[in-house]
Amino acid sequence: MTDHLLQMKADVYKAMGEPYRLSIMQLLHERGELCVCEIISELEAEQSNISKHLSVLKQVNIVTVRKEGTKVFYKLSCPCLIDSDKCLERTLLKQAEKKLTALTK
Repeated sequence: MTDHLLQMKADVYKAMGEPYRLSIMQLLHERGELCVCEIISELEAEQSNISKHLSVLKQVNIVTVRKEGTKVFYKLSCPCLIDSDKCLERTLLKQAEKKLTALTK
């Protein structure tokens, strides 16, 4: 694997390493393409905050953008990233179960 590819992968993981961005990704995975206004409403957040996070996700091609008049729509460009997130979730749950079992012995 080339250094450039490794850096690109690291950039994607870094972008995903923020809870709010993961929330945006999960929302887009569940609901499909959404207007920025819908994302703001659903996550009950400030437009500037959502726009900043969407910009980071766009920079590493996690989301794609489509403009329609004055509205801007976002969708996941690679929904399989949610699958990797679910895999991580299962791993973390198993670790937590092991710790709980060890504490109750």
